[in-house]
Amino acid sequence: MPTRPQPSTPPQPGPRSLQSQQSLHAEWEQRIRILFLLGAPDDYNATELAKQRRRAAELEFQAQCDKWRKEAVAIQAQAQAQCQLLLAAVSEFTTALNQLTKLRDERRQQRETPPHARGSFAGPDRE
Repeated sequence: MPTRPQPSTPPQPGPRSLQSQQSLHAEWEQRIRILFLLGAPDDYNATELAKQRRRAAELEFQAQCDKWRKEAVAIQAQAQAQCQLLLAAVSEFTTALNQLTKLRDERRQQRETPPHARGSFAGPDRE
């Protein structure tokens, strides 16, 4: 009995590029064709065997696709959580920056306003 073709590279965890996914999809389609050809129909039993092999390859491919979908959902959820944390940090930073800007402007205004206009009676004109 012929052995099943093995993928050229073992599946790697983590995000995959579209090109990588398309390449793997093409590889799996090739595997399905090979499995079908290995069981080329000479008679009814060979045809049934070929159908079973093809179905097994399709199920294996579907299982791999499902796994990739779950990975993609997990990656998306993690990215959304990180985005929320980043947005919260940006909001905090903006609030702090606005407070510092307001404080700077108040101090600048105090320095630029003459003492007698501030209500101080201890200036050099009043002794």
